[in-house]
Amino acid sequence: MLPVVSIAPLSTLALAVFRVALGAVVLLDLAESIPDHCDFYSDDGLFSMASRPDDAPWMGVHELGGSCAATRGLMLLHAIAAACLLVGFCTPLAASTCYVMALSHIRRSPFTFSGGDVLLCLLSAWAALLPTAQRWSLDARRRPAGAPRASTVRGVAALGLQLQVCVIYLTSAVYKTLGAEEQANKPEAPSQWLAGDAVRAALACCEYLTFVGDGLRRLPTVCAALTYATVLIEYAAPFLLLLPVAWLRFFTVASLIAMHIVMGAAMNLGNFAVASIVALLALLPLEPDRVLWGYEAEPAEASAAGAVDASTPPRPWSLRTAVAALFIATNLGTAVLGFFPGAVERLENGDWLPPRVQAWAPRTCAAVASSAAELLNGAPRWNMFARPPASCGWWVLPAVLHNGSVVDAHKLRHYPRVEPNISWQRPRWPAFQHNSVLWHSYYERLNGPHPDDQATTTLLLESLARYHCVRQPEIERIYVMFNLEDHDFDRWRVRYSTEFLWEKNCTGGQGRAPTGAPPLPLPRPRWERIP
Repeated sequence: MLPVVSIAPLSTLALAVFRVALGAVVLLDLAESIPDHCDFYSDDGLFSMASRPDDAPWMGVHELGGSCAATRGLMLLHAIAAACLLVGFCTPLAASTCYVMALSHIRRSPFTFSGGDVLLCLLSAWAALLPTAQRWSLDARRRPAGAPRASTVRGVAALGLQLQVCVIYLTSAVYKTLGAEEQANKPEAPSQWLAGDAVRAALACCEYLTFVGDGLRRLPTVCAALTYATVLIEYAAPFLLLLPVAWLRFFTVASLIAMHIVMGAAMNLGNFAVASIVALLALLPLEPDRVLWGYEAEPAEASAAGAVDASTPPRPWSLRTAVAALFIATNLGTAVLGFFPGAVERLENGDWLPPRVQAWAPRTCAAVASSAAELLNGAPRWNMFARPPASCGWWVLPAVLHNGSVVDAHKLRHYPRVEPNISWQRPRWPAFQHNSVLWHSYYERLNGPHPDDQATTTLLLESLARYHCVRQPEIERIYVMFNLEDHDFDRWRVRYSTEFLWEKNCTGGQGRAPTGAPPLPLPRPRWERIP
């Protein structure tokens, strides 16, 4: 019989709060993406399915249709599933649907998803594996009167959700103190988190800065305290969350929620802060009885697969148990392999398989190896600002119209009521320059480092230029320029410059990297002190 492996039990009341919060956040996330949904998930937007490489992975349900109407239909299905999850109706099916739809969204538009999107996708899977509908749900109302109901949950799925949260914070803390990201670029550089400068350095990046962060970064002592407190709580939380001592768990969860609230208010991080808070709600000890507030859980009220019927004996194996075990192995494998550059490539080569097995079924071995590598390589590393970005900035898209005038296509798309004149001045709040979460994620990925993948950079730049040419027929030629802020944290100064990245003739043909002089005079580079 499979032993009960959960260290600390989960409260069924906390799981109900987690389910309601998850459904509400998914609904709000979908509502926020409605104006730009077709731009990123249909063939009429930036990326069509015909432009995908032949060896691209399966996209999921979005393979069923690429039209805007089809993607909106899938979005409606996702919203219905999230609403069912919110009220607790057919909860396992609703949560599974949310997981499949979220995973399909990530694969359909791989350049716009964020860590929050991945976390919401994983939380939907855990909501399907755990008994989240035991309270505050329509499913609970359909239970027979007087049916036994446990107050806590143990099992592989319960352990998996706890490990999911612990892996996020532990790997984040290790990346921060090592002073390098998983790519191990500049491993000799000292960690800004150990020096106490990381929070202030992260707030110096205009792509994330909010008005709360603008005031916070002017308080060096407070920023240093937040830096050290973040590292301390991220190292301690994975161990404190697993202890069956309720007041310690409550204090740890409250501290992590407070950390996410502060950083979410100071930086425009999309839905990551909210998704993290949703995950933490499931770990709250909300049952004021001896099961949670003591040191021992009631073994008769739990089962290995996450069942909550006190009268049902633990079952050795089930489909939920197997899926939960797979998720646990994936999370732990991602956390371990992330610290070893090249490990995923070696996994994909299949060298880890026994030679006899490779000789006996080479095609099967190759498929297993590539699938395992794709599963681990596609998972996030949770290196949350392990190295605060030294370069950031804002975008300007000069466009020449058919009448000869020059305007900013970026303003035409995102701010149609604003005069679309070309300006090199920094916007007041570049973090909200795009007026859209999806566009913010896209431009963030466009500004990301792609030194070893020129094809990705070309795809992103060409898709952006082509999109504006199609959506705004009055444009004859468009240019993509990036106003760069290059930070020197050693001297605490910033260098402003403008990069000319791409040009495209909208009358036809592929765009290209610029080879000549820019179409209009650019501002001269200059150094200034970081405010």
